[in-house]
Amino acid sequence: LFFGLLLPAVSFAAEVPTRLAADGKTPFVIVTVAEPTAEEQTAAQWLSETLEQVTGAKFPIRAVGAKEVSAHEIHVRTDSRMKPEEWRIQTSGESLMLTGGKPRGAIYAVCEFLETHVGVERLDPFTEFVPKQRALTIPVLNRRGQPAFPFRFVFTGWPYQNSAPQGVNGVNGGRWRIWNKEHIYAGPANGDYPRAVPDGVHTFGHFISAKEFAAERPEYFSMDATGKRMTDDMGNKQLWIQLCVTNPDVRRITLERAKQMLHDDDIEAKKTGRAPARMLVLSQNDNTSNLCLCPNCKAISDREGSESGALLDYVNHVARGLKAEFPDVVVQTEAYNFTLAPPKTVRPEANVMVRYCDNYGLSDMTRPLTEPRNAERLALLDGWAKSAPQLGIWDYWRTFDPHPPGLFAPSTNVRAMYRDVQLFRERNVKYVTIECEDFMGAGLNDSPPSNDLQSFMPLRAWLGMKLLDDPSRELEPLLQIFCQGYYGAAARPMRELLEIIEERQSKIAANSSNMRRHVWLEALCDPAFFANAYRCLDAAALAAKDDAASLIHVRRERIIVDSAFLWIEASVRRQDPATAAKLP
Repeated sequence: LFFGLLLPAVSFAAEVPTRLAADGKTPFVIVTVAEPTAEEQTAAQWLSETLEQVTGAKFPIRAVGAKEVSAHEIHVRTDSRMKPEEWRIQTSGESLMLTGGKPRGAIYAVCEFLETHVGVERLDPFTEFVPKQRALTIPVLNRRGQPAFPFRFVFTGWPYQNSAPQGVNGVNGGRWRIWNKEHIYAGPANGDYPRAVPDGVHTFGHFISAKEFAAERPEYFSMDATGKRMTDDMGNKQLWIQLCVTNPDVRRITLERAKQMLHDDDIEAKKTGRAPARMLVLSQNDNTSNLCLCPNCKAISDREGSESGALLDYVNHVARGLKAEFPDVVVQTEAYNFTLAPPKTVRPEANVMVRYCDNYGLSDMTRPLTEPRNAERLALLDGWAKSAPQLGIWDYWRTFDPHPPGLFAPSTNVRAMYRDVQLFRERNVKYVTIECEDFMGAGLNDSPPSNDLQSFMPLRAWLGMKLLDDPSRELEPLLQIFCQGYYGAAARPMRELLEIIEERQSKIAANSSNMRRHVWLEALCDPAFFANAYRCLDAAALAAKDDAASLIHVRRERIIVDSAFLWIEASVRRQDPATAAKLP
């Protein structure tokens, strides 16, 4: 049945195109295994639905062994011989094979086929581009691939973050993310993969909490510069406290509870049939100015030239304690804030992953790390790349400078992100998390934490996932695909607006990421900028006037420009009254 996978790299079948459908009819049947996994079912269903949207023909799904047989088959299935997440697209005679490794390689094969060979794109949770084709013919195919980074996640927030495979018209955050091969969403049934305990980052409080120990064991917690123990977490296990990482009891309790967490997860995994956790997250908490400055911790940090020395010594201790009982578990920690610099002599154990967090406000997000102004940040990353056997990245594609509600600012990092993702690949990074949420990503809260609109946010989220899948793709074709699909007839003026912002910000000498919002606006947005931006937006609105979805996308970008103009209008009018008088 699955002879296609056994063929050599070059098929000896007649090299002629295959007609999948014509005039609303098809001879092809989608074939699954007798008992398909949830991922295989999803892959087959998406293929059937999408091909019908494209051609008007119904592609029935049948399991191996069904009475109705066809000489024209599209096989969708997992192949255990393939690498995790690897996919393959292969024609063989009158058959098409869409196969992949566990757990979601079959889904990726289907999505890759539909995108590359049929022209279907899913650009955000609500926007898809599905070309209508009266006749659908595909050439002889024999392609395979695998995502460049084993773990890749672009954090954007609601509604992009929704993990369910179905939703608004069958196209919501989960489906969009799976389609674009984002790793964190494994599929409709399996949830996050690989699983980690405890969940999230900043996990010190999950092992030793202030609620449990602060009153009687203040020595378990870190000392600040005044000699005071930081024991008040204000009700949040992830914030305000750190641990005294050289305290013997802290190390003992952490290791004991780490083992218990992994044991409990193993038991739950066996009950539910899912894979057990193979990552333990042991990372410093947030919102503090130091790790621990007690004499023992400080001695290590001073010797190593960074507080990462004491942190890594502690993490290594736990990692060594887990190795015998949990040989497949990786202990993940963060190089973050005061632990960004690698220690001089302490090296991570083989089962430790260090995730370097390129802190907001330090790197200039509008420039790649390879530019001179980011040389210090690149040196820190390279230091970890040389010492850490397993390296991860937490990068920021947005700014966090406090600003009044409703004060938005044009800015973009499209070209910077393109080069940075290539850099991560060159440095053999395995885990990549990107944080780029904006106002839409804050969710439906009374007090959204970000309260911001980021320029071309949908493009940046989509482009980020495309690059994390394959950093070797050229930027210009990707921008063309997105702009044509997302803005329709307004693609050209919206692309010009993107270039105007990129060009203007390239001339700003200061670091964009630590400038106050109004200072950035006055540096970027002079009367000429607004004149050109509104020229593009007006042309885009006119071009998209009969396309409601594209017009909404244009108006989203106009909100940012309008906000910038209203906040610095007085300054703009003083600079050039004649030009300002013509602005909308």
